[in-house]
Amino acid sequence: MDNAFPSVRLQCEAELSFKTYSDGGRILWRSRLPIRIQASTDRREALRNAKYVFCTIRVGGLEAFATDIDIPLKYGVDQCVGDTLGAGGIMYGQRGIAEMLNICRDIREAAAKDALLLNYANPMAVLTWACNRYGGVRMVGLCHDVQHGHRQIAEVYGLRPEEVDIVCAGINHQTWYIQIRHNGEI
Repeated sequence: MDNAFPSVRLQCEAELSFKTYSDGGRILWRSRLPIRIQASTDRREALRNAKYVFCTIRVGGLEAFATDIDIPLKYGVDQCVGDTLGAGGIMYGQRGIAEMLNICRDIREAAAKDALLLNYANPMAVLTWACNRYGGVRMVGLCHDVQHGHRQIAEVYGLRPEEVDIVCAGINHQTWYIQIRHNGEI
């Protein structure tokens, strides 16, 4: 492999590998960044010497997600989404923790010594806690909450997101917008 270009390696299920690879390649081509993208169904190969690892798994797929909604609903618990908190979030966490700890093991054994795991998988808070407590790797949990909230706040005021400055505290579905400014004014 030519070391002149940074490399992005993807580990994904076989049926998703081509789509993920081609979508990623298209994004990189459009951005004109000198980055090489590779796909593999072998997680350890994808992690080999990686300094940064992005995780976006959904353990159990959409079928398990449906179960996370249907079982609580059967007992009168109607939850919104159910992928982070409540009964559905607990079931999702039980599936996700074991796999995340497997990923942490593979990072310890195959990635660069100081690799950083950036997790975007839900249930964010419980997976972040489990990996930080038991995974043995550097890990940060991230969420799209800030970006979506920023866009929604701007929309409420009839502005574009780039016209609104925000300051947030918290992360992982627990974001507080503590300051909102437009044209320098609160």
